Amino acid sequence: MVYCLRMFRKVCIVLMIKRKTLTYVILTLLLLASFVSSATSVLSSTVEDIKNQISNAGNKQENIQDQLDKVSGALADKQKEYEKYSKEYAQLAKDYENGTSDLQKRKDEIENLFRELEELQKTIEEKEAEYQVALDLFYQRALLTYKYSGYSALKMYVESGNVFDYNDRIRLMKDMMASDKETMEELVRLKKDLDAKKELVEITTLDLEQAAKEKENLLNQIKDNQSNMEHVLTVSRDAIKRLEAQEAALEAESKRIEAELRELQWQYEKMLGQHEGELRFLWPAPEGKWISSYYGYRTHPITGQWRMHSGIDIPANGGTPILASEAGVVATVAWDEGGYGWYCIVYHGDGFSTLYAHSSKILVKVGDKVQRGQTIALVGTTGGSTGNHLHFEVRVNGATRNPLDYVSLY
Repeated sequence: MVYCLRMFRKVCIVLMIKRKTLTYVILTLLLLASFVSSATSVLSSTVEDIKNQISNAGNKQENIQDQLDKVSGALADKQKEYEKYSKEYAQLAKDYENGTSDLQKRKDEIENLFRELEELQKTIEEKEAEYQVALDLFYQRALLTYKYSGYSALKMYVESGNVFDYNDRIRLMKDMMASDKETMEELVRLKKDLDAKKELVEITTLDLEQAAKEKENLLNQIKDNQSNMEHVLTVSRDAIKRLEAQEAALEAESKRIEAELRELQWQYEKMLGQHEGELRFLWPAPEGKWISSYYGYRTHPITGQWRMHSGIDIPANGGTPILASEAGVVATVAWDEGGYGWYCIVYHGDGFSTLYAHSSKILVKVGDKVQRGQTIALVGTTGGSTGNHLHFEVRVNGATRNPLDYVSLY
């Protein structure tokens, strides 16, 4: 009986232990399921949030691009308007210069005329003096003639001493009358000449003064138009500066949003497990908007041989920036005559490095620490190149990889 009781007790203890263990297992599974569910919910929420951020950033980018198009259009119109006003102003300046030259000629003519008038005035004064002398003489002759006008030939003969004296007196009277006639004619001529000269002086002076006055009025009007045009040009220049600043700000914001979109896209892809454990590089040529040659085998554009292309080619204008795709240390700066031309290599750690080739100028040296997005070189066409572009490579432990696995334009 005692043995049976002991066995029953042992069985109960075992059952209790198993029940507790089963309870613990069930509780653990429930907690794990709850954690997994929570993590899945958080991950789903985060992915959805990033998708929303990408969508919002895309909308912002579209809105900024619309604004940029409008500002660029307004800037182009304003620049055309400014060019038009500049031409008008240049024509006004030319008219003013020509008018000033013409006015100076008129003033010179007036000055010369005044000198001539001074000489003419002296001549007029001399002629008037001659006229006065001749007029006085004429009056004297006229008095004398009047005195003898009542004399008869008989009375003159009686007063004469003899025949010869009589004849002399008759001849003298005739000479005086002829001289008086000539004097009268000369006086008339002098009078007409003086009047004509005075009239000419007055008319010429009035004409020149009137012409000079009209020219001055025209110049003043041109000057006023110039002042108005200068104001218009100043307003246009200010408007152009504002539009240029607005355009630059919009372009900067557009590039910032592009970078934000790339970063958000990277985060989104990373959350989906597409880039787990890998670096995500920045697009190295901000002015390059397309790829002219991809990673992989191709026909070489210069040699014509079928060979491996170890990177991607990004066309861009010469002299535009080349950016470090990630922070790191400059490991190489070198020249390769028939291949890379001027190129540099940046080491980023964990075996990753990037190469930038065909540069027109390298802005860093070996050992320099560079930041993500720092300008390290300028686009060029050095070495074996057919045009301005960036040859960009990604290497892992020295071996080239497809750059598009680590970087994308958008």
